[in-house]
Amino acid sequence: MLVLVITLASARAARSAPAELVVRRANIITADANLPRAQAFAVADGKFVAVGDNELVTPLIGESTRVFDLAGKTIVPGFINAHAHPGPEYPEDSPWAPVDCRPEKVRTIEVLVAALKRKADRTPARQWVTGSRYQETKIARHPRRWDLDRASTNHSIIISHSSGHQPVCNSLALELAKVTRDTADPAGGKFVRDQRGELTGLLQERAASIVRSAGPARLDPPEAETLAAYRAGFRRYLSRGVTSVHVAGTSLSGAGMLERAQTDELPLRLYVMVRDSSLDDAVQRKAAGATNVAVRYGAMKLLPRQLALGTNVLALETIRESTRLFRRAAAAFAGGVECADSSCA
Repeated sequence: MLVLVITLASARAARSAPAELVVRRANIITADANLPRAQAFAVADGKFVAVGDNELVTPLIGESTRVFDLAGKTIVPGFINAHAHPGPEYPEDSPWAPVDCRPEKVRTIEVLVAALKRKADRTPARQWVTGSRYQETKIARHPRRWDLDRASTNHSIIISHSSGHQPVCNSLALELAKVTRDTADPAGGKFVRDQRGELTGLLQERAASIVRSAGPARLDPPEAETLAAYRAGFRRYLSRGVTSVHVAGTSLSGAGMLERAQTDELPLRLYVMVRDSSLDDAVQRKAAGATNVAVRYGAMKLLPRQLALGTNVLALETIRESTRLFRRAAAAFAGGVECADSSCA
C-alpha cells in the first residue's frame, strides 16, 4: 500500500502540458465522494492535475515524466495523526537519547535493567539516565525503584510510561528530591507506596515533576544534533504513511524547533497547538496567518491544573479551576484561537 503525500487539487483532467509524475494501473482510494476510486493520476507543481482512468493520463506523459506502473497496488491518502507529541529522536548510541523501553525492545524487567545499566555505564556519574515508553502489561508489572537501583546507584534514573503520566525513578532520584515514606502526596499527584508504606518509585502526575525538577541539571545538546533528531522523527512518521501531525501542546521553544526542522525533503505537515501559558503569542500567530505552508498554528491547549482528589476542598478547587479555564478560553476565542482540552494528554 502506498500513501499520497501530494496536495489534492480538484482535478479530473485539466492540463495539456506534460506532467512531472504519472501513476497508472493502480487501485487509488481518493476519499472523494464523487470519484471514490481511480486507476491513475498525474502530478505537476506538487498538485494533482488529473485523476481518473489510465487513458486520462496518457496524453500527459512526456519525455521527462516519471511514470510508475503499479500493477494494481493500492494507494491511499496520507494519514493524519490527530494527537501526537513529535520530539527529537536521537540515535540509540547518542548521549542525548533515552533508553527505548517499548515492548519491541524490552520484554522483561531483567532486559530493562540491563539496558539502563548499559546507558549508565556510558553516562557521567550524578547525571540523569532516562528511558521512555515502558508498558507494565508487557513486562509483567511496573518496575520499582529497587529494580532501577540495580542499573545504577550513582545516577538519577527515571523512565516514562507509555501513557506519559506515571514514570518510575530510582532511590537516588527520590533522595535528591527529599522524598521519603513520610512525604505527603502533592495536590494532583501521588508517590506510590507498597503495602508496607515504602515508596516504590512510581510517580503519578504532579509527583513526577517534583522529582524531575530536583534532579541534576540537564545539559542542552547542540542545536544541530537536535534538529537532526527532529528530522529523524519526521522520517519515521512519513515512513509509516503519516503525512500530517497535530502537535497536541508544546512550548514556544518546542514549536520553534519543529519549524526549523522542516525541510523540502521531509514534507511532514504540522498543526501546532501551543499551551495556554503562551496565550498572547498564540493570538499573534493566529492573526499573522500561515507563513509556512507546512506549519500551521491552530488551537491553544488548555492545561487544567491537577486537583487534590479526596480532600474536603475539592469542590472549591474545582470551581476555581473551572473559572480560570473559562477565562482563558474566553480570551483565546476573543483572539480568534480555538481551544483544546488536555486533561488526558
